[in-house]
Amino acid sequence: MTVAVFYGGRSCEHDVSVVTGVQAAKLLAVRHTVIAVYIDRDKSWSAVKNYDELSAYGSGKLKRVPVFLKPGDDFLYAKSGKRYAKIDVALLCVHGAGGEDGALQGALETSGIPYTGSGIAASAIGMDKRLSKRAFAANGLKTVDGFEVTRAEYENSLRELTERAAAIGYPLIVKPASLGSSIGVTRVNGGRELLNALGTAFSWDNAAVVERAIADFTELNCGVIGRHGAFAVSEPESPFTEGELLSYADKYGGGGFKGRGSGRKFPADVSPELRGEVRLTAARAFAAVGASGVARVDFLYDNASGELFVNEINTVPGSLAAYLFPDGFSYEGLSALEEEYEKAKTVSAAVGDGTGKHGKTQSAPSKYGAGSAAVIEELLEIAKEDFSAREKPRYRYNGTLSRGKG
Repeated sequence: MTVAVFYGGRSCEHDVSVVTGVQAAKLLAVRHTVIAVYIDRDKSWSAVKNYDELSAYGSGKLKRVPVFLKPGDDFLYAKSGKRYAKIDVALLCVHGAGGEDGALQGALETSGIPYTGSGIAASAIGMDKRLSKRAFAANGLKTVDGFEVTRAEYENSLRELTERAAAIGYPLIVKPASLGSSIGVTRVNGGRELLNALGTAFSWDNAAVVERAIADFTELNCGVIGRHGAFAVSEPESPFTEGELLSYADKYGGGGFKGRGSGRKFPADVSPELRGEVRLTAARAFAAVGASGVARVDFLYDNASGELFVNEINTVPGSLAAYLFPDGFSYEGLSALEEEYEKAKTVSAAVGDGTGKHGKTQSAPSKYGAGSAAVIEELLEIAKEDFSAREKPRYRYNGTLSRGKG
């Protein structure tokens, strides 16, 4: 099978995407023909032969051929107009704008190429924190109190914004609506800091989200693979931070590879009850936005109140979240995850630990990252199934128009 790995992109998460794409391409090359399609910061596409030489991306020594797609054609074309390669499946590793927001997904659908991960609508919802928070709330999932800010409001209604912020109460967190990797996120303690933080957010995006800052919290992440209405849900992980917020440096400061920043605990040191709640809520969040393939759901756990809040969903997560499934994966329905959670609550109540706070460390997986290849292979299979499902509805004109009764 010929797999085109799309990576890079024009967003500020470009470098993280390069690492994700190279990791995935090297895993796939063992069993498949890989075409590494690098999207440069200037939006140009190239098929790269020495894609695994990370130093070549900064030194200008990539061996590349400019390529592009055509509507209704599942071939990749060279700049000369000649066919370069027929693509069976596209593996999407582009984080952020232009790759995780539905844009690249739309181009591939126009060309008739199956692709991994969520579809156009789910990608757009997952990318925009405003839309995803609405989807979570509509499905009964807790999110941190806050409000949305448009660029027009920032430019014309600063007094109203400061009044809304004061009504929630400081400290607050300000973040761009459609960025990841903690870029542009600021904690503020007053009105002047709020305005400065909004200025930072709007230098990156055209919308922002302002939320109440939780004083004492633990960040938890959970990977989800979705197929046929069932979910393979990872153990929770807990990334460490050196400051008040988990920063870009905390996540990727150790050279870009996931897990080499300030560190992370996997599995997270949580009670069975909280573990069950995280896993169940992750699957529900995945379903709430209509995600497919793989995603990583990020949580904030309030250590004081014992409440679990959905922070965001990443539909093209770093390293495709494959590292969260080191021992492989198995699928469960929501009912099974609900039963697991209810049993954990019963046990916690029986032993006097019904708070859902941190408990004993769970046993670590046999090998960190051993399940990565299996996850990537699974994503390719899901991509082909999703493609077939998209082709079934008769929304195209293909003959005499028929009308239903009534």
